[in-house]
Amino acid sequence: MANGYTAVPAIIPGPLTVNGLLTVNSDLGIRIGGSAPFVRLFKSAVPNLGLSYNLGTDEATLDTPGTRAQELALIADGRSPFTKEFNPGGGAFFAQLDRTIALNGTLVGHTGTVTEDTIYSVTIPGNTLGVDGALIVEVIIQNVAQGGVNTAFRVKYGAGIVAQYLTAVAQSRQIRAVMQNANATGSQKAWGFSIDNVATLLLSDNTPAVDSTVDQVLSFTIQNGTATDSQNVRGWHVHGVCGRASVL
Repeated sequence: MANGYTAVPAIIPGPLTVNGLLTVNSDLGIRIGGSAPFVRLFKSAVPNLGLSYNLGTDEATLDTPGTRAQELALIADGRSPFTKEFNPGGGAFFAQLDRTIALNGTLVGHTGTVTEDTIYSVTIPGNTLGVDGALIVEVIIQNVAQGGVNTAFRVKYGAGIVAQYLTAVAQSRQIRAVMQNANATGSQKAWGFSIDNVATLLLSDNTPAVDSTVDQVLSFTIQNGTATDSQNVRGWHVHGVCGRASVL
């Protein structure tokens, strides 16, 4: 405030308007509410940014015991937002928020080639996954024409194959693939399925070993068996639990 105004006893009666930067020098941040339970915005010891209800800045003490408490946290090491919830008895439960990483509904027609062509891709920044993070990829494909030679549908992370489905069957299909760091930044477990419109199921199980501490391109590719094979790819969705630095 202008002229370094100090309120005594640190209470300002009535509304307060701040037209410039407000600096709070304590990690205890801001407590809101005339009585318990309170809501808080604070910096914890981890450190992370915490937004809590009925939960003190030590992330353990309840304002009102026997009442549910919650915290939404953003952490400095790049892990995605997570929640911490206390049941009325005080037992804690942690949950990682599922996030959409890529979403593209552009219809892509693919034909006239037997090379491996990238249909969709997104860059996953280095260290996004931590050591236990996971990605989930979903793709919808309308098969227009298919010869007698296998076409390869692939989900790739860098040069590593997350999922691969080989088929010469002219059926439309849904693909779902999951990749998770195997408690290490350079080792993954990957699995998934492709199911077509007559319920034929293809499974995939792979163990790529890609360095997730650097940027890697996650992609969906098609390599036709013959140049006359044709597909309309209707879109993809990439989501998952990202940035787990430890087992949840």
